[in-house]
This record gives sequence, structure tokens and C-alpha cells, in this order.
Amino acid sequence: MKTIIGKITIDILTSIYQPFWFAILLSIMTMFFYLYVKCPEGAGKGWKAAIRTWIVHFKRDREFRKKYILFFYITMVLFKTLINRDMWMNPLCDVWGVWGIYRYNTVTGQRILTSECIENFSCSCRI
Repeated sequence: MKTIIGKITIDILTSIYQPFWFAILLSIMTMFFYLYVKCPEGAGKGWKAAIRTWIVHFKRDREFRKKYILFFYITMVLFKTLINRDMWMNPLCDVWGVWGIYRYNTVTGQRILTSECIENFSCSCRI
């Protein structure tokens, strides 16, 4: 039982760790674009001024932080469900994964208990 819980914990931490830094960087870049669409007066003054303006808005503007967290969450979900998939075999097969608790084996006709609906991601198609 201890090894099963250890493996589950390792799988969860690995699945969170992989897209985490990508989501942070993509969220920061997107919020830079959003900031200079919303407040263009600081644009064109160099990278240091842009970073300083971003940090000031992040510290003071609650709506800016909410939008950053929302975009970070959306990026994490998209990375887990669609972006980080092995699509080389058949890109249209099983795009959304298994959303039920059981998967049916067409060869033997058995129901197989799966946790893919809980993890919210699926591997490439299995034949």
C-alpha cells in the first residue's frame, strides 16, 4: 500500500511539475501584451521599464493578478489536456481522452477501470 501511494504521489507531482514553468512563462508573456494594450503609456521605454511596470501592476492591481491567475490556470489545463499529447499516431483519435470511469476492451469485451477521467489527461490511442 505504501508503494502504491508513493507511486501515485510521484505521478501527481511529475504531472504538475512538467507544465508548471511553461505556464508561468506563457502567462507572464501574455500579461505583458495585455498590460500594454490596457496601459500603452509605458510602452517603448525599454525592457527594464517594461518589467518594472509589470511588477508594479502585479503588486497593486487586484484585477491584473486575477487575470494572471486565470490565464495561468487555463494554460495548465490546456497543457495537460491538449498541448502535451502524443499526436503523431492519429491526431483525431481520442482527442479529449476518456471521461468515464471504465474503458472497454473491444478484443475481450471486458470493462477496465481507469483513472484518466480523474487525471484529466489521456495517452495516445491504444489498439
